[in-house]
Amino acid sequence: MLSSISLSIYDLAYLTAQAYDRLTEKRSKIANEAKKAVDEYIRTAFGTDPTPIAKWCRYAKRPNGPLFWEDPTLEECKVEREHADYIVRRYCLACSFLFRNVS
Repeated sequence: MLSSISLSIYDLAYLTAQAYDRLTEKRSKIANEAKKAVDEYIRTAFGTDPTPIAKWCRYAKRPNGPLFWEDPTLEECKVEREHADYIVRRYCLACSFLFRNVS
């Protein structure tokens, strides 16, 4: 189908730049909305006390933490992923911080 469309190299460059700009704009919007959701959660859950905020942020940004998973691995689970006692979770990138912004 695309072989029947005749576009110059300049047209293709323009279309590519437009598509890139659009994707960058959407990605930035999702990131900004997710940041707002995290900020709101932190403010609601911890107020302005920096100690629990720092502790939660360390846990949340783990590859198996609540920033990435709807049902994150428990904070107390300190074993390696290859270990038999590691708690495997499902639904990566299904956390509420992202879902709230995707619709």
